[in-house]
Amino acid sequence: MGVGRGRLRRALEIPLKCVRIGAEDSRDAYGEWRRASEVAEDGCLLVRPDGHIAWRASSAPDADSAAYGELLEALRTVLHR
Repeated sequence: MGVGRGRLRRALEIPLKCVRIGAEDSRDAYGEWRRASEVAEDGCLLVRPDGHIAWRASSAPDADSAAYGELLEALRTVLHR
């Protein structure tokens, strides 16, 4: 999802860390992500600080605005806001 974390941070007033699997700082050392994941390359996982998956989107919606809305709603639900 091409949703800007800055917009989400401002909307919810929280620190937010985004990581892209396969990026240099989050290398999939054993190449297991693609084989084991039920989330497509354009999908999204929302992982709590304790490592539990709080929400997932198996693939991205067609529009960035829809992706932003879905992720914002998921964050509000998880944060009880």
